[in-house]
Amino acid sequence: MAQDFRRIDVAAARDVMSRGETLVLDVRDPQSFARGHIEGAENASQDDMTYYLFETPKDRPVIVCCYHGNSSQSYARIFADMGFAEVYSLDGGYEAWAAAERG
Repeated sequence: MAQDFRRIDVAAARDVMSRGETLVLDVRDPQSFARGHIEGAENASQDDMTYYLFETPKDRPVIVCCYHGNSSQSYARIFADMGFAEVYSLDGGYEAWAAAERG
């Protein structure tokens, strides 16, 4: 049976990331990613998704981040459907993360 992904806020995402080994995928366009992104995040496009789906261990936590937390849910669903044990979509996306960083 396919796992489900969870929507989490910035504080919960930081908590998951603090455990180490979390794959943070930023699915925004390369220009937006270059302007700012979560430290350690990898910029992934639809073209790269196959690589991440097949090269990432299924027990590694995955957080998907987009602009505002909408398209990341579609990507998170794919990872969950592929049997990843721990998949998250960042609510509010990078905008929420950046706002939290500014305090």
